[in-house]
Amino acid sequence: MIAHYSASGNLTMHGSTKSVTFPLSAERTSSGIEVLADINVLFSRWNISNPSIGGFVTTSSHGTLEVLLHLTQGSGNAAVTGGASPGSGSQTGSGGGGGGITVPKATIPSLSIPGSK
Repeated sequence: MIAHYSASGNLTMHGSTKSVTFPLSAERTSSGIEVLADINVLFSRWNISNPSIGGFVTTSSHGTLEVLLHLTQGSGNAAVTGGASPGSGSQTGSGGGGGGITVPKATIPSLSIPGSK
């Protein structure tokens, strides 16, 4: 079943950031979740000239930015630790610095779509 939503955010193009609201659809598949977003772009809003070829072929004053995400659940990043405890005077690896570094196993929270199980 495909669910439809309205989303909003900031879109930056050509050094200009504008607020955008756009429709998106999401569908749970056997391998994850697929999300499709279509963002209408009025070129002049971002100071983009209409694309043309040699001045004799021009296009519309707008276009569509289409984004497709395929989200899957995985095991995440393996936990990585290294170095010595702060103040021990011992270092491992290169680059200096004191103390160990721990990278969490998962850095992205679980994703859920409202109304789905």
